[in-house]
Amino acid sequence: MTNTHDHHDDALSTVAQPASCCAPVGRAAFLQQAMATDATAEQSDQSDQEDDRHTIEQVSLPGGTFAMGNPFDDGFRTDGETPVHQVELSPFTIDATSVTNADFAKFIDATGYATEAESFGFSAVFHLVLAADDGDILGQPAHTPWWYGVKGADWAHPEGRNSNVDGRPDHPVVHVSWNDAQAYCAWAGRRLPTEAEWEFASRGGLAGARYPWGDELGARDGDPNGWRVNIWQGDFPNETRRTTDS
Repeated sequence: MTNTHDHHDDALSTVAQPASCCAPVGRAAFLQQAMATDATAEQSDQSDQEDDRHTIEQVSLPGGTFAMGNPFDDGFRTDGETPVHQVELSPFTIDATSVTNADFAKFIDATGYATEAESFGFSAVFHLVLAADDGDILGQPAHTPWWYGVKGADWAHPEGRNSNVDGRPDHPVVHVSWNDAQAYCAWAGRRLPTEAEWEFASRGGLAGARYPWGDELGARDGDPNGWRVNIWQGDFPNETRRTTDS
């Protein structure tokens, strides 16, 4: 791994490892280059293996300077948000989508890794999607009672022990901690994006807007039921209006 990272989420995205090289001169350089040839070939083989491990489409971004932060003052300071400030980024390559259940399953099958939710024996499940026995519910946080601590909930059983990820290979993997994400990245030859890289990519090249398409939430043009973003609609946390997104 190359950097420390300050972004993590239930949905896991990765960034390509940055590469560097140099070109020494003279006899010492020749010997150094000769010794490096085998190492380069080995790295190439390893890179090919890593490409097979992590198959999510990549998007190359040019980097540059952008205004990072929330200009609408409707964020949450407790999340560590800071005033809008200029950040300069080098070019980088990032996943086009979150890491999927299918890709994470390959990592688990290859390594036998146990996620922290599996090790702890429980994780948090939203009350409306619960698929567990009453005895599996360990409690509810006082300030967010719509989340249950559920025994047996993990990446392979996202709604509880009575659920699974069958038929959802392309869904984002969930119940993944920062340590789990780091372990996946080490196996896949990737790294987590920094907070700045994540925001730069998420903005989609649109400066200062609330969303990647503009300032209004709204539905897709011509499709009132096709929302552009996965967002709660209805009486939170009791009922959400189901829509389809074409």
